[in-house]
Amino acid sequence: MQQKSDNVVSHYVFEAPVRIWHWLTVLCMAVLMVTGYFIGKPLPSVSGEATYLFYMGYIRLIHFSAGMVFTVVLLMRIYWAFVGNRYSRELFIVPVWRKSWWQGVWYEIRWYLFLAKRPSADIGHNPIAQAAMFGYFLMSVFMIITGFALY
Repeated sequence: MQQKSDNVVSHYVFEAPVRIWHWLTVLCMAVLMVTGYFIGKPLPSVSGEATYLFYMGYIRLIHFSAGMVFTVVLLMRIYWAFVGNRYSRELFIVPVWRKSWWQGVWYEIRWYLFLAKRPSADIGHNPIAQAAMFGYFLMSVFMIITGFALY
């Protein structure tokens, strides 16, 4: 029996700043979700001296701090879209005017519905992931603006 050997070529797609942005964003989002839940549904009140029982103040401080870090990290990611490699900016410019991009979208939909036999050979994000990440960035900007407005 013969074994088939594929020639694999590696591509350096996601640079270190993009990876750092990703994991800092994950951490900030987790902190923002947990502290946001407690801000919306506070813990039961406990009688005592506020100096020692300042839980909600600490929760709000952690929430605001995570929001500030989230903002700075997003601004750094936008900066990296200008100075990084071509894959670092593909999330900010979704080429909806290209026919090939729409063909990629429809091919990915067919692949997700098990109608295509092979996955597309995209390097970086596929067209649906590009559109989803672009939407994520728009929602992040909206969340930051509304968060600072409520601050």
